[in-house]
Amino acid sequence: MREMAAAAPDLILLSPRLFALPSKVQLFIYAHECAHYALGSNEADADCSAVRTGRDEHWLDRDEVSELGRYFANLRGDSTHVPGPSRVAHIVECFDGHADEWPPPPLS
Repeated sequence: MREMAAAAPDLILLSPRLFALPSKVQLFIYAHECAHYALGSNEADADCSAVRTGRDEHWLDRDEVSELGRYFANLRGDSTHVPGPSRVAHIVECFDGHADEWPPPPLS
């Protein structure tokens, strides 16, 4: 997948392709890049921060998290992003407030 957005020191870059996506996906991706700017390069932390920001600022509700899930679910992952299904599970856990430990411990 080609990048829709990226964060660099003192700069957030947005691809024009970003604006063809659903509005909640656009907002999430922008919040994700803002989180990189504030928190660093950890992708899981940026996802968690973005979804919690959307929840706390009331521009993202639980049903809309499903829209994010549909967008991210088929992504393969790369050297910095986990595959889509794991990423979606993490985003949902963060939204629901259960992501204090990520990844979760293995089941016994």
